[in-house]
Amino acid sequence: PPPDAAALQAAVADDPSLAPTDPLRIAALLGQANVLAAKGDLAGAQKAFERTGLTGEQCAQLGLSPARRSTGSQTSGYPTAARALGFEGWVMAEADVRPDGRTAAQRATISYPPFVFDDAAVGVAKIVRYSSSFRPEGALACEGVRMPIIFSIEQ
Repeated sequence: PPPDAAALQAAVADDPSLAPTDPLRIAALLGQANVLAAKGDLAGAQKAFERTGLTGEQCAQLGLSPARRSTGSQTSGYPTAARALGFEGWVMAEADVRPDGRTAAQRATISYPPFVFDDAAVGVAKIVRYSSSFRPEGALACEGVRMPIIFSIEQ
């Protein structure tokens, strides 16, 4: 986060003109919890999270989506048979993001051509990493993050 992130988040989180359930206040409190957890202040992170009034499950559905930090090489898992036949395609993959930034429950939701690249796309989804975020009791940071993955043969 930028150096002034904590001050900006505090200003929004403590703004008396915002209702306790205002989405801006909730986002600022979640941001504060993430920053505090990254600094090792888990008690402070828990306190900021509790001020949101959200459960871990609600937060996974409504919270800020974690930022993608690294992606897997999309060509390393290119199916050999598909490459030999000159097939190109795409897959819309989804995964849940754990608080540590790793993905879980990776899946292909739609693809073209059907099924040709699904396993390779799931392999890519397994190695993508997101920013870590604080969630109480190990709840998911985000559910159903979509990842479009394109398989093309370079010429």
